[in-house]
Amino acid sequence: MFARLAFSTGGEYSTKFNLKRWMGEGVFFDLDIELDDFARPYYGEGMDTDASESIFIEGAVTRVQYFLKCMKNGKVVFGPFLDYRGAEFEGTDGTDIAPP
Repeated sequence: MFARLAFSTGGEYSTKFNLKRWMGEGVFFDLDIELDDFARPYYGEGMDTDASESIFIEGAVTRVQYFLKCMKNGKVVFGPFLDYRGAEFEGTDGTDIAPP
């Protein structure tokens, strides 16, 4: 288990919590929760977007991942999982492009 809390000089924050528990031989439970509002690059949608044309998007992002992983001989992993991602975009930095 670990937790992280970080702040920037610009008032941005990042929090993360992770809990990992072994449930038995080759089976473990993994819960990962993250919330931050750091600006992040956005490269557009699809394969036609040029990587040099990135914009920065600001806003709060939430991510929750849950796994129940079953490992067989350390080579094959399977099991149910849940991956939730949410975002509230406040705007883009230095462009007139609307946030996605």
